Amino acid sequence: MKKFVTGILACAIACSSVPYINYAVSDDYSITANAVDYTTGTYENLKYKAYQDHIEISGCDTSATSAVIPAEIDGLPVTIIGDSAFFGSALTEITIPDSVASIGIGAFASSKLAEINIPEGVTSIGKKAFSDCGGLIEITIPDSVTSIGLQAFSGTGLTEITVPDSVTDISYVFYDCSSLRKVNIPQNIKSIGKGAFSGCSKLKSITIPDSVESIEENAFYNCKSLTEINIPDNVKNIEYASFYDCSGLTEIIIPDGVTSIKGKTFSGCSSLNSITIPDSVESIEETAFYNCKSLTEINIPNSVISIGNYAFWKCTGLTEINIPDSVKNIGTYAFWYCSGLTEIDIPDSVTLIDSGAFENCSKLSKITIRNPKCNLSKSNIQKKATIYGYEDSTAQIYAEDNGNEFVIIDGSSDVSEISGDANGDGTVDVADVVAVSAYVADFSKNSLDEQFIKNADVHNTGDGLTANDALMIQQYLSGTIEKF
Repeated sequence: MKKFVTGILACAIACSSVPYINYAVSDDYSITANAVDYTTGTYENLKYKAYQDHIEISGCDTSATSAVIPAEIDGLPVTIIGDSAFFGSALTEITIPDSVASIGIGAFASSKLAEINIPEGVTSIGKKAFSDCGGLIEITIPDSVTSIGLQAFSGTGLTEITVPDSVTDISYVFYDCSSLRKVNIPQNIKSIGKGAFSGCSKLKSITIPDSVESIEENAFYNCKSLTEINIPDNVKNIEYASFYDCSGLTEIIIPDGVTSIKGKTFSGCSSLNSITIPDSVESIEETAFYNCKSLTEINIPNSVISIGNYAFWKCTGLTEINIPDSVKNIGTYAFWYCSGLTEIDIPDSVTLIDSGAFENCSKLSKITIRNPKCNLSKSNIQKKATIYGYEDSTAQIYAEDNGNEFVIIDGSSDVSEISGDANGDGTVDVADVVAVSAYVADFSKNSLDEQFIKNADVHNTGDGLTANDALMIQQYLSGTIEKF
């Protein structure tokens, strides 16, 4: 035991001699160290920290308006411009030597710089390095730079910038660069990162290279001057609010391969008058086209299964919309205040029209509901709209309960004859697997209508319902089989 304790103490003593630094960066770009392994000094109007093998520039005289950073001090190379080194300084110009490899967090933030030349030796530019430098209108990023931190140029006066090929991530890099008008993005960029150009309100031109596969959330948020953008075919993901409030955008083509139009993707794009949605899209999520008042028509492809809450909220210019028979649900307030819509045809695939879906559609005079069992109890359809549907359907019940004129559609719906539809709701889903399983377990307590038993008898048709029918419906839902 004594030997064990002695060993532990020896380790502790040995480890205590190793310098340990833990940096903590605060919102005002200050930096502290829990241990000191450097000495401080001054060089002309600069302050520095001298480490064993390099120099870090840590500050300057508060009255200094210009500075020249030397390549070395006392025989040690100057390799770092430290965090917050010139934060809030009066500097209008500075010379950086080729020896510098890193520009730290907030290094020049809120300074008076008008332009700066970053030498080829620099490989990383830290978070908010030049943020709030409103007078900075020109900067060249050398090919040596591989990493640019979040909001590195936020709040600068930059009007044009070229990102070098060496940089692979531009998330939030140009956040709130309100003067930026043109950006050149290199071919190796795989993703337009989160908030990359958010708040670039004067950005008019941008070319997205073919290498890009994803446009992340808020990427072009509030880019009000952007009038057109070409999304390359390789893009498979367009994330939440990526083009939110791009009020100058007039036309967009979503490439094939994108499976979902995420929430708020085009919300507030008030000038958008043309959009192409590919067959790969399966869902239009909530507020996707919120307040796109210039849209007059939109073609929803047969691949779309759901239309989310507020998806087309206040699209006042929308006069026509085609809902394909692939759609199952129309969300809450999906078409609220679409005051230009005059008529709409809801296919028999739709089982739910949720609360207020067509509320305040003041010109809506005709709505046809083809699923006799569609749930529309909370739909709030305009009272002056005539509802068309099948006799004894939920549409007729709704019309009678809410004072709408009702017109019976000639013929009968085949919704009750859908293979696999065991509960008669007009669609095939997990509920049908449950219904068949319950019936097989105890048909006396879990009876099914004769027609629905026929629908669900998909395995060895004619032999009645068995567990194999439930299994086959399950296989259909999972995609193991394509049809019954």
